Amino acid sequence: MDEFELEDNLEFILQSIQELIEDQGDNNPFGEVNQNELLANLVNYDQDNLMPDVSAEDVVNGKDVQGIPWEKMLFPRDQYREMKMKGYKNYQNLSYAREDALQDCKQVERDGPYYDFQYNTRRARPSIVHFQHLLQLGGVDALRRTEKSGPRTSDSFGAVFYSLYGCINNMQSKLNQDGKLQLRNLVWATTKHDVYTVHNQSMTHWSSLNQISTELINGDDCIIPKQRGHGSQSVSMVQFTTMAVDNDLLVVGGFHGELICKRLEDDGIVFSTRVTDDENAITNSLEIYQDPNGSRRLVVANNDCSVRIFDTKYFDLLNHYVFPWSVNSVSVNPDGTLFAVLGDHEDGLVVDPKCGKPIGKVRGHLDYSFSSAWHPDGNILATGSQDTTCRLWDIRNLSQSLAVLGGRLGSIRCIKFSSDGRFLATAEPIDFVHIYDCFADYGKAHEIDFFGEIAGLSFSPDTEAFYIGVADQTYGGLMEFKRRHQHHYLNCLW
Repeated sequence: MDEFELEDNLEFILQSIQELIEDQGDNNPFGEVNQNELLANLVNYDQDNLMPDVSAEDVVNGKDVQGIPWEKMLFPRDQYREMKMKGYKNYQNLSYAREDALQDCKQVERDGPYYDFQYNTRRARPSIVHFQHLLQLGGVDALRRTEKSGPRTSDSFGAVFYSLYGCINNMQSKLNQDGKLQLRNLVWATTKHDVYTVHNQSMTHWSSLNQISTELINGDDCIIPKQRGHGSQSVSMVQFTTMAVDNDLLVVGGFHGELICKRLEDDGIVFSTRVTDDENAITNSLEIYQDPNGSRRLVVANNDCSVRIFDTKYFDLLNHYVFPWSVNSVSVNPDGTLFAVLGDHEDGLVVDPKCGKPIGKVRGHLDYSFSSAWHPDGNILATGSQDTTCRLWDIRNLSQSLAVLGGRLGSIRCIKFSSDGRFLATAEPIDFVHIYDCFADYGKAHEIDFFGEIAGLSFSPDTEAFYIGVADQTYGGLMEFKRRHQHHYLNCLW
C-alpha cells in the first residue's frame, strides 16, 4: 500500500471518529465526552501508561484478567464484546461466503477449563510488526494534524479504543493484505517457567519463576555473527516476524528475509544472514526438526515462494525449493519425513523434504492458509486458514478433511498441539483462543476470551503451562495458564 493511500485511509478514520463523537443523536456512544481529549488519547496513549500485572488472586478478588476497569468504562464487558463481534470484518483474499466455509463445521461442546488463569505480566508484553509500525512509517502525520492538547486518561482511551476497534481492525486488515504481517508465532515456551517472545524490536526471555524479563537480541542494533562464511553476514534494523526455539537454539526471522540464530548458552549471535534479496522477502515460518538420519535441521519459509533447509551446526544451505505461491507456513511431522507447506492458495501440499516434490494435497479451505501443526502421533495434520476454519486431516487418507473446526471472528493464525497429544490450541487474530480435547474427537473445547491481538501461543513441553501473547497497546501482556488436573481422590487428605 502506498503512503498516500495509508494517509487517506487514516484521515477517513479520524473523520469518521469525529463525526461519531459530534453526533448528538441516540446513536452516539460517547455521550458528552470531550472530543479533543478522546483524539489526543487515541494518538498519544503509550507504554508509559503501562497497566500493572494481574495474578490469579487478583482475579479471585474480582479483577479482570487483563486489568481492564470495566466499572469505569462507558459500556460493560458484554456490550464491548457485542460491538467487537458486529464490527470486526475478516479480510478475504478470495471470493466466497463465510457461511460456505462454516457449513461443515463440527458441533463443539463448550467444556473445561482445561487450563486455569495463573498470571498476566506486562513486563514481557509481546508485540506484532504491522499497524503501529505502518503508522510510524507513513500515516502518523495524518493523525498528528488532528491532534489537540488535552489530558490523557486511560479510561477515556479504553472507551475510544474498544468502541472503535471494529473500524481499526478493518483498517488493519486492508493494510495487511499484501504483507503477511498478521502471521502470529511470536511466543515460545521451553519449560513451564521459561518463555521467549518479541517486544517491539527486542527478542526477550521471560522467567515466570523469577518474574524477570531479559533482552537477548536487539533488532535495532547491528547484529554481527560470530560465525564467518557459509553465507553469514551482518544484519541491522530487523523487524522480527517469526521465531522458533529448540533445546539450546533460538532462531528468529525478519521482515526483509533475515535469519538470526543464537545458542542460548552463549553470548552473541552465532549466525545471521538475509536468505534472499527479493523485495517480497518476509520470513513467515521457522521450524527446527530432526531428520530421519538424526541430524538437526532448520526449515525456513519466505514470501519469495521458497522453502529453504539449513543444517544447525554450520548453517549451510542444504536445499532450496520453490513453489508457485508465497509460502506462509511449513511444519514437519514428528519423524521428519514430511512437510506440510501452506501459502497463498486455498490448497495445501504435503511434501517430501528430500526432494521438495508434493506427494499429496489437502483440499477444502476456501482461502489462503497461514498455519499448520502435526499431532505427536504423526497421523493428524491441522491447518488454519483465512476462511476462519481449522481443518484436520488424516495423512493416511487426504481425500477429505477429518473434521472442520470453526472460529468466532477471524482467520486461524496459529495452531499448536500439546506434546502429549491431548490438546489442540488454535488462535484467531484477535480475542479468541480455542483449546480442543483431542481425546474427545475434538468435540469439546475450552474457549479463552479476552480483548486484543494475539501474538502467539505455546504449550510448555510438559503441558503443565499454556501461554498466550496479547499485543494490545493498552491491555496487552503475556498470559500464563496452569493445567487443571482432576485429582478428586486427594480431597480427602485436606
